[in-house]
Amino acid sequence: MSITVKNNVPYSGTNLQDSSPFERRQNTFRQLHNREVREVFADVIDPATDGTPYDPSKVTPQSSPRRVLRQDVLIEDADSFSDMWLKRELLKFMKDDDVPVLLPNYDDVPITVTTKPHVHLYFIEKKSSAILAKRRRVDALISFRITEKTVSTITKSDLTELTREINLAFPSSFQLNKGRNKYSYRDKENGFEFILSLVSETEAKDVITKVLALRDKTPDWDRLTTSTSEKNFTITQTINILNVPEKLPKQRPIATCFLKTAYVTFGKFKKIPLISRSV
Repeated sequence: MSITVKNNVPYSGTNLQDSSPFERRQNTFRQLHNREVREVFADVIDPATDGTPYDPSKVTPQSSPRRVLRQDVLIEDADSFSDMWLKRELLKFMKDDDVPVLLPNYDDVPITVTTKPHVHLYFIEKKSSAILAKRRRVDALISFRITEKTVSTITKSDLTELTREINLAFPSSFQLNKGRNKYSYRDKENGFEFILSLVSETEAKDVITKVLALRDKTPDWDRLTTSTSEKNFTITQTINILNVPEKLPKQRPIATCFLKTAYVTFGKFKKIPLISRSV
């Protein structure tokens, strides 16, 4: 990864030192943050600006809620500290470190959506595997909403049945194989909106089928899109800060994860655990 200084001027080895300490920290923070933003919003397609041929019909419209939201969380060079803090906090609500996540759009704000129970399935790599790989444990979160119920109408019996179905679909032996391809499945009407980082399309279809089956739904594979990258993710990237190289966490690590917890949230009002396992 290369680093730039104010106004996106390439770092020459001296101009970064000429900046104030706050500007140096701001520049580094801005670039790392914005890279995460573009990863989270990888489904937002921009027109090519380097002359590369592209299909205009696949470019995300300027008025698209996700394009607008992406722009709203990108840090600009002129942003104040409070602006940067707010954008960072917003991004935290919308991402989970390169894992499957339900990403809200601005048109998700109405109360009819926020009152829908929100189910979360949290997977994590075994500690022994992470130690051998010399990294922190890789994890993953898959979320969906129960659109047929509200926080007021869902019952304990509903949650008991959901717990039973999750245990059947994702037993302790089930392996979620995280990989470097991204698979997007969007069916907002039924509460599903996934961005999955997995090893293959077969794996993605298996996981999506299992999750949708929890709500007695079947996948419409026309809603599935795939995003691959030719980038070499096996290389550990570094960033030079005042001529001192700092290692960055690897992007899209390959790991085998297991279901650790499952829980349901009711907006910001209540969180109820469904499953808790040792991994």
